Amino acid sequence: MGGNNEQEQCRRFRQPQWQLLHSSDLAINTTELETEACLDGWIYDQSIFTSTIVTQWNLVCKSKSLKLWSQSIYMAGYMLGSPLGGYISDKFGRKPALLASSLLSALLGTCSIFAPTFPIYCAIRFLLSMSMGTIYSSTLTLLIEWLPSNVTPMIITIRSLVLSAGQTVLAGLAYVFRDWRMLQLSISVPYFVFFLSVWYVDFCLFPL
Repeated sequence: MGGNNEQEQCRRFRQPQWQLLHSSDLAINTTELETEACLDGWIYDQSIFTSTIVTQWNLVCKSKSLKLWSQSIYMAGYMLGSPLGGYISDKFGRKPALLASSLLSALLGTCSIFAPTFPIYCAIRFLLSMSMGTIYSSTLTLLIEWLPSNVTPMIITIRSLVLSAGQTVLAGLAYVFRDWRMLQLSISVPYFVFFLSVWYVDFCLFPL
C-alpha cells in the first residue's frame, strides 16, 4: 500500500505474497516486506485515451516529472520565439517571416508524430513553439500596421476571442482523436492550409 492507503503504482513486492490475496489477511503489516521498482513495464488505463506521450515513453513514477518538463520546454520555446520572431520580421519582412513560420509549424508538428525518443520529441516541440510564437507576434503586428486605429481595439479583441475559441476546439479534438499522434496531426494540418492561403493572397492576389 502507498502513502494514501491505496495500492502502490510504482513498486511491487520482491517475492509473491500470496497470503495477501485472502480478504481475511488484509490487516497484515506489509511495511517490512521487501519491495522493488516495476521492472517489467506498466499497464495503462486506455478506456479514455488509447495513446498519450505518457504511455508512449512511460512518463510515470521516477519519470513522471518529465511530462512537466516537456510542457515547460514548450512554453520556453514560445517565450523565446515571440521576441526572436519580431527581430526576424524586422530584418526580412513580416510576410516572409509569417510564411516561413507557418510552414515550419506544419512540418515540425507533423514530424513530432514520428519522434523516436522523448528528448527528440521535446526538441521538435521547442522549435515548433518558437515558430508558433513568431506566427502570433507577426499576425498581431500586421493587424496593428494595416488596420485603422479606430478599429484596431475591436479587431485585437476578436483575435483574442478566436484564440480562446481555438483552445475550446482543441478540447473537442482531443475527445474525437484519442491517439496523441492523430491529435497532433489534426493540429498541424491547418497550418499547411494557413501557409497556402497566406502564400496565395501574398503572391497571387496582391503580387508585389
